Amino acid sequence: MNNISVAPPHDELLGSLFERAVQTLEGTGVRDPQGDVLALIAVAAAEAGGLSKAAFADILDTLVEQRAHRVPLEYLTKTASLGGLEFWVGPGAFIPRRQSETYLQAALDFLGGKTDPLVLDLCTGVGALALAVAHHRPDAGVFGIELSNDALVYAHHNRRQRLSAGDKPIQLIQGDVNDPGLLSDMDARFDLVLANPPYVPPEKTIPPEWAQYQPSMALYSDENGLAVLKSTALMAARLLKPGGAYIVEHGDEQGQAIHGILKSLGAFVGMETQSDQENRPRWTKAIRLDTTRSASNGPRRPQSHLESGKHSGDSWFRQRLNRTSSMIDRCFEEGVTGHVFERRDGKSVQLRNGDWATEFISCSYLGLESHPMLTEAARAAIDEFGVHFSSSRNRMMPPFLPLLDEGLGQIHGGLHCLSFSSVSNVHIGILPLLGAGGLASFPIAKAGPLFLIERTAHASMQILRGVLEQIGPVRRFDLAAPDSLEEGLKAGAVAGRTPVILTDGVGSMGGLIDVVHLQRVAAEFGGYLYVDDAHGTSIAGDFGQGYAASAFGRAIPRNVIVVGSLSKAFGGAGGYVALPEQSDVASARKSANPLVFGHSIMLPMLAANVASIRLHLDGTVLALQKILRKNLQQFDRETQSHLENAGLPTPIRGLRIPNEKLAFAAAKKLRQEGILLLPAFYPTVAQGTGLLRFAVSASHSPDQLSHAADVIRQVSAM
Repeated sequence: MNNISVAPPHDELLGSLFERAVQTLEGTGVRDPQGDVLALIAVAAAEAGGLSKAAFADILDTLVEQRAHRVPLEYLTKTASLGGLEFWVGPGAFIPRRQSETYLQAALDFLGGKTDPLVLDLCTGVGALALAVAHHRPDAGVFGIELSNDALVYAHHNRRQRLSAGDKPIQLIQGDVNDPGLLSDMDARFDLVLANPPYVPPEKTIPPEWAQYQPSMALYSDENGLAVLKSTALMAARLLKPGGAYIVEHGDEQGQAIHGILKSLGAFVGMETQSDQENRPRWTKAIRLDTTRSASNGPRRPQSHLESGKHSGDSWFRQRLNRTSSMIDRCFEEGVTGHVFERRDGKSVQLRNGDWATEFISCSYLGLESHPMLTEAARAAIDEFGVHFSSSRNRMMPPFLPLLDEGLGQIHGGLHCLSFSSVSNVHIGILPLLGAGGLASFPIAKAGPLFLIERTAHASMQILRGVLEQIGPVRRFDLAAPDSLEEGLKAGAVAGRTPVILTDGVGSMGGLIDVVHLQRVAAEFGGYLYVDDAHGTSIAGDFGQGYAASAFGRAIPRNVIVVGSLSKAFGGAGGYVALPEQSDVASARKSANPLVFGHSIMLPMLAANVASIRLHLDGTVLALQKILRKNLQQFDRETQSHLENAGLPTPIRGLRIPNEKLAFAAAKKLRQEGILLLPAFYPTVAQGTGLLRFAVSASHSPDQLSHAADVIRQVSAM
């Protein structure tokens, strides 16, 4: 429908639709039914385009129904405004408040007399405040800090939009404001620090538009809502130059507590709390005191958590432990995860309590873990050699080990493969060797390597950051923010270091990484790409060489190292690395720590691995891949393609839920209906959210897939 007016409608049909929509919203708690309906009419008109009036009416009815369920209006219009600018928002994003206009104006007023100021926006979300400041003060250098992956996607989009409109670019940085070392190289440099952190006490009731739809990590904070407010105040004290201002949004009952926090730091003066457009006290401003010298006490500065002893030993891993969601404990306590099964028939398992259920947990995507050739090979090996031979592979080995390495080389078209007891041990053995220049095919610059770890790369690589930092600097980058990788590569080039990019092929929580693009980028800077393709092994390629190897076509480029798993779709146990030259294998055998000092793969599983090699080479795996693809197509069709990764050639599907309590309830409902899955919470997924992961297999029957899809549709409507 064309030319539909968004003013109070006079057209008979449009007027009827308007009145019906307003009546639908009245009584639902929506604050401005008429204003919302006018906005939704504009959206429906844009979506309908040249379609019929009936199509327009259907679109409008759908939008109104969503709004009646208290889906935020901004999620439906996909825009929010601040400072006269419009910003893209949507699910997973915290919506900028219209009431923040006075907060923005206070920031601009403070900057009025300053030239080329530096401004930092903590918890920047979709970047609205930071971008509004940059728009109104083109001379300012503006930085935005945000932890949420989802929010940063919106922020980078909004940044590009403002760039195309002629605004000066802002710098977006992924970081946690609770990290006492964040931006440690910029102490006392900022003129203004802004913050809109989560400040809602967990027990407080808030409107459904926030509680049910917006990300919990952007809303709720412990210690009666003050925990993150304390962190941002401490960070502002450290980063502000004397005379700089800290302006923070907070709850309308928290002004006095904010004053107390700022006074306790001994770093601020002139605290004043001001009201928003609705005359509610919602933000506080304070001026940074010059505490570097004091006539009576000598040099002073605010203590960090480390100096005060409040959080002694606050390493990044301890911070992760402290912030890990307790929801996973509840899942164990209430039988939503940690299942013990006593019988198994394909993908059906009988649990200890006698219940039968369908599991979507095992990563045996092709069903090879129960293939008769593998089980018979393992039993025969036990009969002949026993359950284990306790020696490192360098000293003595059963006959299956060289057969396994040779067979993996055949699968990978003549590359030289070396097996380890796990993928984690591959990383422990190969990455330090690579960084130190111990692999002849991968020379490293005299200045050393620069390790660039993709943000979502598997934890088995992330945990090695401390080890790798003994060899060269480590930086993380975010594929959702392409500038972050380019900045790292350029920094490495300036320092004369060889970049080593670390990434997954198929993400453990879903998604496919464009390894071909990363390989080309690494090559441009004279660097290497290291791919953990554990979840991609066996599911792609004529011989099951995996997602990453298949993506490169006929041959893996010389600047790429691919790591595979023998424990998932492959059907056995262990991990391996594919290297270009035998000399690289020889170096690894001599110097890779797990090979020198650790035992090899358990003997029965070695035999099973060799049996799996035969299935990869004789066409069995190729046939199972086709069955897996067929099952994925059915699952996507019956879940209406609403799950994450729908349509992608990865066997992992995810139901992402923006509230972890709702995610727990959904997982519990699925368990009650006989569907077992992997529930994931922070730090595996964004804080305050949940993801229910389904591992689809070639072994799932059509009925099992249909039943799971039916229950998923039920919980999606919860």
